[in-house]
Amino acid sequence: PPPPGDDACWGPYLENTLHGDHFSVEWQDGTISQAEAEDLLDELEHAYDVQVTDIGWREPAGMDRYLLPVYVVEGWYASAYTTLNTESCGGEYLPYIVAYQGSFSYGDWWMDMAAHEFNHASQFAYGAGMEFWFWEATATYMQEYVYPAHNEWSPYITGYSDQPYLSMSASNQQDTDIFWHMYGMAIWNFWIDENHGGVDTILDIWDFASNESEYYSVSQQDAIDGIGLDFAEIFKGFTAANTVMDYREQFSFPGMRAQVEVVDLPADGSSTTSTAPEAFGSNYIAFDLVAPTQDKKDLLFTFTGDEPANWLIQLVGANDDHVETIVEVELTGSAGVGRLADYGTYEQVWAVVSPRKDETGTFSYSWSAEGAIPLVEETDGDGDGDGDGTGSDPELEGEGGGIFGCDATGGPARFAGLSALLALLAMRRRQ
Repeated sequence: PPPPGDDACWGPYLENTLHGDHFSVEWQDGTISQAEAEDLLDELEHAYDVQVTDIGWREPAGMDRYLLPVYVVEGWYASAYTTLNTESCGGEYLPYIVAYQGSFSYGDWWMDMAAHEFNHASQFAYGAGMEFWFWEATATYMQEYVYPAHNEWSPYITGYSDQPYLSMSASNQQDTDIFWHMYGMAIWNFWIDENHGGVDTILDIWDFASNESEYYSVSQQDAIDGIGLDFAEIFKGFTAANTVMDYREQFSFPGMRAQVEVVDLPADGSSTTSTAPEAFGSNYIAFDLVAPTQDKKDLLFTFTGDEPANWLIQLVGANDDHVETIVEVELTGSAGVGRLADYGTYEQVWAVVSPRKDETGTFSYSWSAEGAIPLVEETDGDGDGDGDGTGSDPELEGEGGGIFGCDATGGPARFAGLSALLALLAMRRRQ
């Protein structure tokens, strides 16, 4: 492409101006020094080189002809924003960045701010089809590429980890919790990057959304399935990994906030009004248990949702802060029972509850957990496992004994298929 021009399309507006290869920095007297303005210009050019030249983000509109204006104005708070000029420039509405002088009072934070805001400028080149929260999530995640040693994105992840029950697509700049959640959802970008194709997949998602003319209408489900990946499977892995923050830079990810911590079995509980999960949000139940007592080495988890919500219930076993086993609980309607075999072999055990019904509001549920004797493999008597199917779960035998004791109203037939169901779940564990 031709080199950019030597000036912005409009202005200058402020008392001081400095031009670079792709940017024009203007600042009010008393906000930053000449040297700080030069440093800002250098880091903006660095952000351009990494994001546009190296990674392949689209160049912001107009940068083939004009410098992108960046204004530093009075204000003792560390913040900045990127928007479009309301005056057309050659038939286009071009982006510009505004940073407040307080941004330069927190060490190197201003450098990440510049990279973050420049990514927003590039995002405008993809139209406005992408859901709004993903704009902030992506810009926060891109800070890692521009400044991999800074990890200034790390504190923002608490916007997700402290309130994972909020909907994945929650977007609201006036609601404080949702505001920070949008930034915290950078964790979704990290998961996709590390497990599903790297930063190129993030660009593919933005490319897909660029074909949509309706504002903020392209969901992650639409975009990810639209580029040939499987959103449902990605979401399963994402919610399970977040139990122990199983990412490359694990110690930069704040720990997951548990909905409840179970220290003894049996136990039971339910969702609460203030933290019941929203669509594609999650509740995390932590099991901090001592070694299993006697022969009850398995963890049996019973779930009942108050309404159909396309529930995803996962039991997760982890060691050394890495996920080793995931059991997806098989549900009939909104209820089911799952078994994590030999739970004492894991340092961390979690249950993850996620409604996947795409509508507003919260979803309620109840659960219980108890120790269980491991299932007995059916055999034909010679130990070779070729039985005739007459074997049984020892806990289902007897009159009223065991976890699933039979009663006068149901009789043993109530549980005729349960042993096969639980065995199937145990076999579906993913290592």
